[in-house]
Amino acid sequence: MTRRLVGTFDAARHSRSQVIGYLKRNRKHMRYEICLAKGYPVVSGVIEGACRNLINDRLELTGMSWTPRGAESMMRLRAVHINKDWDAFWKHRSQSERSRLYGIEDSGFREIRDHEIRRAA
Repeated sequence: MTRRLVGTFDAARHSRSQVIGYLKRNRKHMRYEICLAKGYPVVSGVIEGACRNLINDRLELTGMSWTPRGAESMMRLRAVHINKDWDAFWKHRSQSERSRLYGIEDSGFREIRDHEIRRAA
């Protein structure tokens, strides 16, 4: 039991020293006082909120588990949806797939094929 606690303490100390080292090495890039003086926003709270909205609200639902690849795919699709880029994404995706599968570029019959795809789904 004592050995286990010591190991945990050592791991925590190692993690802290890694973070401190990172901050020291990158200190020159973290000039918040200059950004604030020029009126630039320091937006860590906004970024955290966006991460919560984009990632946590979807990926951390009860009973879900994700592989890294699946989680990244879901995050990308969620970003497309949240940014209201779904129509442009779907147009690009369908053109790319038609070209890859059939070697043809998109024709004027896209609406008919997309309607058939939606109906089939």
